[in-house]
Parts: sequence; structure tokens; C-alpha cells
Amino acid sequence: MISKLWSKLSLSLFNNIAGRHCHWCKHMISEDGQVYCQNKQSQFNDGKRIRTWDGAECAILCSYFELDEYYTKDENYNKTFKQGEEDEEK
Repeated sequence: MISKLWSKLSLSLFNNIAGRHCHWCKHMISEDGQVYCQNKQSQFNDGKRIRTWDGAECAILCSYFELDEYYTKDENYNKTFKQGEEDEEK
């Protein structure tokens, strides 16, 4: 289940509180900033990149979507955005 902090971000970014977006799926791989599905059973594992604006609809249509464990912990949210703040200070 998605953490409270990630859920708030998901609602504002994807208009859903569950984080249902291909980019947040445990089956996603990212190569050179491009996101691909690596689940052999998914219809979205077709070698084509999943664009950010298509990720929410793809996740709704995909019966294999599983939220990546990273998004289940508020600590990871804090670490992600804390790191961003530290980078800006440099």
C-alpha cells in the first residue's frame, strides 16, 4: 500500500491516491531516462517506451501493475525530496 506522503504526491501528479502509474510500477525499468515495462505477461512489454503522460492510463489498463515497494515508505519520500533540496543548496 502506498505511503501517505507518496499518496498526496500521486493525487496531485496523477489524479489518483494509489500511485497507479507505470513509472511507479515494480515491473518498470529505466534506461537513459526512458521507461519500459519488463513484465513479460503485460501488453505494455512491447519494447516501446512508456511516456510520462501515458503512464497513468497504461497502469489502469494493465492487470499486472504492482506498486514498487519504494513508494510504500514515507522515509523514501523524505529522502527523495531532501536529496533534491541538498542538491539545490550546492
